[in-house]
Amino acid sequence: MVDSTSETARDDTSDPASIDARDGAFDDAFDGVSGGASAADSDSTVGAAPARRREVGATERTAVRNVKRARFERDEAYAILDDDFVAHVGFSVGGDPFVIPMVYGRDGDRLLLHGSVATRIMRALDDGAPACVTVTKVDGLVLARSQFHHSVNYRCVVALGTATRLRDDEARAAFDVICDHLLDGRARESREANRPEERQTMVLAFPLDELSVKVRAAPPSDDPIDLPPEGELSEVWAGVLPLRVVAGVPVADEYTSPDAVLPGALSRGDHRWA
Repeated sequence: MVDSTSETARDDTSDPASIDARDGAFDDAFDGVSGGASAADSDSTVGAAPARRREVGATERTAVRNVKRARFERDEAYAILDDDFVAHVGFSVGGDPFVIPMVYGRDGDRLLLHGSVATRIMRALDDGAPACVTVTKVDGLVLARSQFHHSVNYRCVVALGTATRLRDDEARAAFDVICDHLLDGRARESREANRPEERQTMVLAFPLDELSVKVRAAPPSDDPIDLPPEGELSEVWAGVLPLRVVAGVPVADEYTSPDAVLPGALSRGDHRWA
């Protein structure tokens, strides 16, 4: 998982992968949350995930220019994906760009997506349109002494690739993975999709072969002009406001009996938002 080491301390320019990442194209995707320009700043089976530690496969398209925010281990990318459930999927149809939020599940080295067969995004991806899938976790507001250095702490995975349609048993198993990704154990607590529902739904597998991981986990990077003299403290508050998603009290719908038992993960309180 992401550590709290400052970005300055993580400037590991001795790593060849870090050096190669300086001039990549992916940094533009994160400029909206970068907060100023200071230097301080395989094949798989559904349901099975690889246990070995591996490096993220960097390419010219997935290299990150800001070395201090780049990460190169696949385990870290998967930890971020497993800690969230909404991906923003970007694609193009007829020269027009679109970005659609979608729930997902991870199956080893691929993300599983599902949606109506009638939607533009599913038709486009099924036809082989290249896509960009982004998952971002915002961990805190970075409140600096200057407006220029306000930012956010975040963890982000961006993957490029082309999806493959799953059918029959693979598609049915993917439903389980996606349901359980939303809430552990939910697949066996709910009814399986029937044939008409399966015909209305397309399930896609998106490869995680070409991806980039970017993380900011640091305090504000104020300039010396905004800092107090040595030995003194600033009267302007600066620091980080941590943020995280926390579940509220479950609200049953109008058809649920008062005697109905809460889903196991909710009753145990061991879900990711507890």
